[in-house]
Parts: sequence; structure tokens; C-alpha cells
Amino acid sequence: MIVDSNPWSACATKVANLALLEPGGTAPVSTERILGALKTLIWLCGEGVVFPHDVQRGPSGTVLFSWRQSGNWFEVEVAGPLNIEWRAGTKDGLAQSGGRLVRDVAELLKSVIPLSSRHHSSRPNGHTLG
Repeated sequence: MIVDSNPWSACATKVANLALLEPGGTAPVSTERILGALKTLIWLCGEGVVFPHDVQRGPSGTVLFSWRQSGNWFEVEVAGPLNIEWRAGTKDGLAQSGGRLVRDVAELLKSVIPLSSRHHSSRPNGHTLG
């Protein structure tokens, strides 16, 4: 068995595997949602955030990316290429959410789930998704 040492590639593989029929009869995630999730994953990587800590099938066949660190959390739920919701919370009880991924949201993710400098990449302002 070959183990993928690139965490972004491993996340993409998990997303692709959600298109497969699961044991127990859980319906696979639709192709449209898989493509939307892969596009979202590429955007997140390009914004220099840390890779998602978990990738799973969300409610109603969505794709859910989640991060958890020191009591803080961040989630991105993809229901289609242009149907994305994000939610964030801190250990202090502060919460935010929205329906569009823009550079400011990537910066919020970096502040809620801090990164080491080796994960950062520079991109011009103004990139949006969704």
C-alpha cells in the first residue's frame, strides 16, 4: 500500500472516495458536490491555510471539511460548486458564519486555526470562491 505524504492530496482522495457507495447503503455524494469540494480544497490550499483535519460526508450528502485546534473550530460545508457555507467558533464562545469564501474568510481560518510559517503562501487579494 502506498501512503500519500502530501496532506492536501490525501484530503482530495478522501473527497473523491465520498463518491463511492458506502457499506450500509449510505448514498454516495453527487458528482456536482464532489467537484465543488475539490474546487474548494484547491482554493483553500492556494490561500495558504492548513489542510483540513477531517473530511467527511455531511448532512444531506454534502462534503464537510473541518478543523479543530485548542478548543477552536472551523467548518466548510460544500453542497455544490456555488453553494458553500462556513462556520467558525472559538473556545471563548465567539462564532461567525457565512455563505461565501473570500480572502477574509481564509484569514479568519488562519487566525482561528494558527499555522506555522511554512504553511503560508502569498496570493494577491481579492480571490473569491462561491
